[in-house]
Amino acid sequence: MAKRIGICNEQYNGIYLENTVRGYKIQPCCLYNKALRDDGERDRVDSIDEIMKANQDLVLTEDTCINCISKERHGIHSKRLESFIRAKPEDGLRRFDLRPGNTCNLKCAMCNPGNSSAWMQDINVWESFNSKYDETRRELDWDWIYSKCVDKADEIYVAGGEPFYMKTVQKFLKDLSNNPWNCENTELVIQTNGVSNTPQFLETLSKFKKLHFGISIDGWEDVNELIRFPTKHDELMIGIQELFDCNPWRLDYTITVQAMNLLNVDTLVEGLEKNGFLRKFPEQSEPLILFNLRNPFYLSINCLKPQVIESCNVQEKTVKQFIKDYKYDNVHNPKMQKYLLELDKVRGTNSPKIMPWCFV
Repeated sequence: MAKRIGICNEQYNGIYLENTVRGYKIQPCCLYNKALRDDGERDRVDSIDEIMKANQDLVLTEDTCINCISKERHGIHSKRLESFIRAKPEDGLRRFDLRPGNTCNLKCAMCNPGNSSAWMQDINVWESFNSKYDETRRELDWDWIYSKCVDKADEIYVAGGEPFYMKTVQKFLKDLSNNPWNCENTELVIQTNGVSNTPQFLETLSKFKKLHFGISIDGWEDVNELIRFPTKHDELMIGIQELFDCNPWRLDYTITVQAMNLLNVDTLVEGLEKNGFLRKFPEQSEPLILFNLRNPFYLSINCLKPQVIESCNVQEKTVKQFIKDYKYDNVHNPKMQKYLLELDKVRGTNSPKIMPWCFV
């Protein structure tokens, strides 16, 4: 049995909303590792009202919360520790993490059909390496969400899919932008791939004083183009500049550290800096947010050969801490290589040339 951890206020002050054909997911935050639950309990409920109680009843362990626990062990500030600063349990629901659908124009290599509709184009590859896809997302209860957010929400985080492609998200935020309190006080966080901007949605978003963009990027130039297929580097550079032109309160970059980009992270950071995109805003201490990919297992850094890890000279401090937790996975190493080669066949890419460290 995995060791229990202490309290996390995400169970009390935040709510993660993702609705599927089997109901709303029970999980206190986006980092909760449901794949490692071993209690045999249900993981879905039928309505949003049931979620808060179900979340508060969860027994959190080092396995389910490995993303935060791993950071804390290495002295890195975690989402769990941040939850203690933001609010107290008795303050009630203040933060909303919305996953309204899977509509997306990208099919990232580490993603899945549940998070990207574009993955249906390569569904045969997906299902040959994973179980059959049966987790279609359903629409959220926007009336419930709106009623709880008006004049109350400290933070609203919206991811997808791609929010810039979702009409329901655009309507919800346009309606919310008519409320002066929310425009002044709510931190609106939009997670975007940076290549989907539209003038109309940017105009709506710019009404929020605390506008916060999170740009998902996982490599520099051809590495990012392969991972976040079919992103084009030049279009991404234009898109990032457009987001800066909105004068956001914050803008940061979400990097999923994995086998495909481990040796490219430093190049990515240097590229952003040289282009003037690695700016620190007054309300943030660090523009980079890095996660250690744990699922799918066959794309984690553990799938790289030991000699690759031993020879790599990554300077980014968080990645160096991830490497300390490295344990070679000889079972998934060949699966990783086969998976990348299968994607090459259907997408016309060349992963051995672009990321040779995966094929050592």
